Amino acid sequence: MISDKAKELIAGGEGQTVEFKSISGGQLGDSLFETISAFSNRYGGHILIGVADDGSVLGINPNASEDLRRNFSKRVSNPEVMLPPVCLGLKEIDIDGKLILSLYVPPH
Repeated sequence: MISDKAKELIAGGEGQTVEFKSISGGQLGDSLFETISAFSNRYGGHILIGVADDGSVLGINPNASEDLRRNFSKRVSNPEVMLPPVCLGLKEIDIDGKLILSLYVPPH
């Protein structure tokens, strides 16, 4: 996803197929995996990490991006977290000098 598409999604706000997640304490919260499951079982959708519920781009610490992506990969492929495990990857996007992570969840 390019930054223009991400900006378009942010401008449209959250809905059935778009969800914003902020990072708390540098960790990916359990609600992220609940959203992945919900999107997967319905229409699919986009999750933007580093964006507040009101659409404010908060960004994430660029130095934490690699660890967040690694942690995400381990958790999403763990059957104790996601059943069935899924193969998804986070993509880095720069929005006006702030780094966010983007994830597209396809419907199953």
